[in-house]
Amino acid sequence: MGCDGAEGRDLQLDACLASGASGAQKCLPYIVVVVELPQAGRVRMLGNLLGDPRQTVEIGAPVEAVFEHHNDADPSFTLLQWRVAVPKG
Repeated sequence: MGCDGAEGRDLQLDACLASGASGAQKCLPYIVVVVELPQAGRVRMLGNLLGDPRQTVEIGAPVEAVFEHHNDADPSFTLLQWRVAVPKG
């Protein structure tokens, strides 16, 4: 079952403050991004943008995936994060 007719065109970006206890609080502040994958049917994913949390980020800026492996955890897992892509050349 899918939502073929659902399209989000009125996206809104809001600032929010983190509350509660979690492992992510050790990394505050951080930038949460919505990444659209055009090669995967325009699927959108939420994720953390690595780098300076005070960096200026342009909507539509190209990003690349960074896979952070946590092999010491039980069970082990890999966390997908993002960073602004450096132009090649």
